[in-house]
Amino acid sequence: MGSIRYPSLNVEQLIDANAISRIPKAVFSEPRVNLDKANMDVITGPGKALYFLEKSVNDWRIVNVLLYERWPDEGGLCRGTFLTTPTQEQRRAEFKGCTP
Repeated sequence: MGSIRYPSLNVEQLIDANAISRIPKAVFSEPRVNLDKANMDVITGPGKALYFLEKSVNDWRIVNVLLYERWPDEGGLCRGTFLTTPTQEQRRAEFKGCTP
């Protein structure tokens, strides 16, 4: 996996001179907020990132990310990777058909 922002693209694809025309547009979900914690899906082409955020004094901070290089089609398989060791709450947010 070459990028947190674009988990389905490798480094060579991102640094290619013509990459800008081939990089998929990001589709953001509505944030799911629970007091001082939130999570949000960002789908970029065949990949997906689930961002976990916590509220600090002045803003929101990303505390972990669950990356899917290939997001499954209906009935498909996938393999997710957490950026850091997940909390139990973060583990519950992962897609049930996927294994981290």
